Amino acid sequence: LQLHRADGLTGPWTPLSGTNDPSASTVSGSFGAADVHLTAFAEDVMTNMPDAEVDSAFRLWPSVSSDLVNVGMSSGATLRDIDVFAISGARMPALILTRQTDGLSLDVSSYAAGVYVVRVNGRHDQRFVRP
Repeated sequence: LQLHRADGLTGPWTPLSGTNDPSASTVSGSFGAADVHLTAFAEDVMTNMPDAEVDSAFRLWPSVSSDLVNVGMSSGATLRDIDVFAISGARMPALILTRQTDGLSLDVSSYAAGVYVVRVNGRHDQRFVRP
């Protein structure tokens, strides 16, 4: 597990440094600011998809959602295409609810419970869980 912080409960979540102690089932760390939300989750979910390039130009939040996920773009980034995959590697329908100049929202309400990967421009992967 890794610690993450966000200004709001819906993210986007930014990784923080911390320490894991699996034998005690704990994750610990600190962040020097008030009015932030902290959580811990695993970012390295295994998939049968090829490794993607890690890039901060695109962000996905919330990391757990039963209805919609948001994909945001950094200034200057261009979103050409978007794909959604189940953890098995099966391609899912990418149903875009809204599109803005700095990102979009995807409808994931019809997906079964599980782990999914959103791939932007064929190489930028972000994961989320549908409970």
